[in-house]
Formats: sequence, structure tokens, C-alpha cells
Amino acid sequence: MKKILSIIILYVFCSANANAIARLGAFDCGTILKYKEIKDSQESVEDWLNGFLTAVQLTRKPLKEGNIPSSNGRYFWVIKFCEENPLSDISEAAAQLYLEITK
Repeated sequence: MKKILSIIILYVFCSANANAIARLGAFDCGTILKYKEIKDSQESVEDWLNGFLTAVQLTRKPLKEGNIPSSNGRYFWVIKFCEENPLSDISEAAAQLYLEITK
């Protein structure tokens, strides 16, 4: 049952339909890129990612500490994701980052 719930939750996060869930506090990629040089903006994105990655572990397998990129590494991964997917948002970037880390 827990595994099925985990799959459903991850599917919702990775869904291409932007109206699938309310992505509360999710910055869109355009905003992230616009303010990427501002320290407070970088910290906000890093904090959002930390919260997401912590929460997703409650329903998925825990991350292995040695496989987790640094906070700066995760931030610049999101910047690259947003440059390649400017119409996306941080929740999709975070879900893809989680999948990348857990490969």
C-alpha cells in the first residue's frame, strides 16, 4: 500500500498537467531565471528544494547522503533545468532532481 501511495504521489509531482495539483509556493522557471543573481532568491530556491527533498523521502526511499549534491549544486541544477524548460516550475525541477539523485 505504501509503495502504491508513493508511486501516485511521485506521478502527481511529475505530471505534465500544470493543473494536476496546487503547487503552493512553487516558483516558475521564468522567475527563477530572472532573479538568479540575487542571493535572497538563490536562498529561497535552495530552501524550497530542501523542503521538497525532505518531504518526498517520507513517501519514497530515503536519499543516500553521499549521493546528494551540495546546496549550490542543487541550485545550479535547477538553473540549468529552467534554462532548458523555461515554461516549467520548481516543483517539476525538484521532482526531476530527486529522480536523478536516486538513479
